[in-house]
Amino acid sequence: MFLLDRYILKQIWLPALLAALVICVVVVAGGIQEQLGALLDDMPFLPLRISDVGLISFYALPASIGFIVPVTFLIGVLLTAGRMAQHLEIVALQAAGVSLKRIALPIILTGAALSGVCFWVLDQAQPWAYRQLAYLVGSDLPLRVTLDSLPPRVMHEFGGWRVFIGGKENGVLRDIMILKPDDQGKLEAFYADSAQVTRNNGKSYIELSNGYLIPDDVQRKLTFAHLSQEIPGASERYVPGARQGLSLRQLLSEETRYATAYAESGSIPDARELRQMRLEIADRLAFPLMCFAVAFVAGPIGARTRRAGRSFTFASGFIIIALYFTLRRSIEIPFDPFNMQPLAVYVGVGQIPNLLLCLAGCGLLLRLDRI
Repeated sequence: MFLLDRYILKQIWLPALLAALVICVVVVAGGIQEQLGALLDDMPFLPLRISDVGLISFYALPASIGFIVPVTFLIGVLLTAGRMAQHLEIVALQAAGVSLKRIALPIILTGAALSGVCFWVLDQAQPWAYRQLAYLVGSDLPLRVTLDSLPPRVMHEFGGWRVFIGGKENGVLRDIMILKPDDQGKLEAFYADSAQVTRNNGKSYIELSNGYLIPDDVQRKLTFAHLSQEIPGASERYVPGARQGLSLRQLLSEETRYATAYAESGSIPDARELRQMRLEIADRLAFPLMCFAVAFVAGPIGARTRRAGRSFTFASGFIIIALYFTLRRSIEIPFDPFNMQPLAVYVGVGQIPNLLLCLAGCGLLLRLDRI
């Protein structure tokens, strides 16, 4: 019987892997667009490398594992069942005395094992990947931008300065204007015919030549032949979604903190954050179990598949996935800051699609060997 289990699972992995590659390409492309879209809108001159795109793709992947694995496993199961039915392998196994329940068993057990893997990925790998992604997109990429890399004839925001460069020539900046806030928050204006960026001891300086300085007091104008100013670092960019960078234990700790703050203040911002924390916790527990729930349905459906062709298997998989996510969307708890539901309600509601799939799977499994 173990030989039968290995044979069935071996047939599942290839179509599941191919489906996973296709879905990953789509998901990763969306993740790259989401992470780099706003950044490139703000800094279209960003020095982006191919390796950066690869890293963003890699870091964005763990957050999608929770639904990629169940969907691709379902596709693999149904495609394998359709192929076995077309080649009369299921009929041959029944003729050899193998029950349909026994054919479905390795599929269900594999779904349970995949649920454990998905839980670990979402609880450990996803927070690590999100932290790396947040550093890359929010800090590393923006800080690569230097003042002399700014394109000319455009006003730029750079490290708190407003900078306009008229042109560039052999590394020399021409007709440069800088608006710089001083220590008291007042604005100073610098203009120079030419300037160059120099670096010394890890710091960057701009050497202005033949220009003038206009302090906040516009009645005065100070000319200079040469003036050196330390260049501030480029501003880091805020990356939203910090909840994705927390493990389940950390999420529970944050949920307790926000629940206490909301109980004391009753404020809408605390209520909104508390709801988001509870939704994240519910998703961390619901998506991994989707593998087991899907396997519970796919196993019996696959074992009962007849020679209906591949269109039947694709239609079955699409219907199951569509119903699952439609149900998740329809039962989402609305935001009500004056009537916040406890964490157990969010977790319970999040498990309803999994529970319904398991109940449907139990019904199919009980009727599996009936004529």
